[in-house]
Amino acid sequence: MTAFTFRPASTDDLDALLALEARSFDKPWPRGAFEQELELPQAQLWLAFEGEALAAYVDFWVAGPEISLLNVAVDPSFRRRGLGRDLVELMEREGAALGGDEVYLEVRRTNVGAQALYAALGFEQTGIRKRYYSDTKEDAILMGKRLGG
Repeated sequence: MTAFTFRPASTDDLDALLALEARSFDKPWPRGAFEQELELPQAQLWLAFEGEALAAYVDFWVAGPEISLLNVAVDPSFRRRGLGRDLVELMEREGAALGGDEVYLEVRRTNVGAQALYAALGFEQTGIRKRYYSDTKEDAILMGKRLGG
C-alpha cells in the first residue's frame, strides 16, 4: 500500500481542494468557505497526498479544549484504503497538540459508513439534531470523544 503524506493547506491548494470537494460531495463547499477556513485562527485544514495527487482533506477547529470536526473528504478513487481513519487520527493528534481534549462532530443519519468509522475510533453518540442539514432536512447524529483516556 502506498504511503500518504500530510500537510496543512495553503491558498495555493484551493483549486485542487475545490476539485476534490466536487468529486466527493453532491453539495460541495464553495471557494469562499475554504478561503475563510484558511484565514480563521482556530481552523486547521490538512491535506493528504499520494505523490502529487490530492487524495483527501480534514477540516477541524480547535477552540480551547474543544475540537470540532467540520469535514472529511476522501476522493472516490482513494476510498477504502484507511485514509479517513488516518485523517481523523491526525485531527486528534494535532488538536491535542493545540490544547484540545475532546472532539465533537455531526454526521448525517444516512452516512452509516462514517458513523461506523467514528464508532470504531471510540466516538459515542451524544444526541441528535433534528432536520440539521438544510439541503435535505436530514437529522444529524452528534458524536463525541474524550482524548487521552
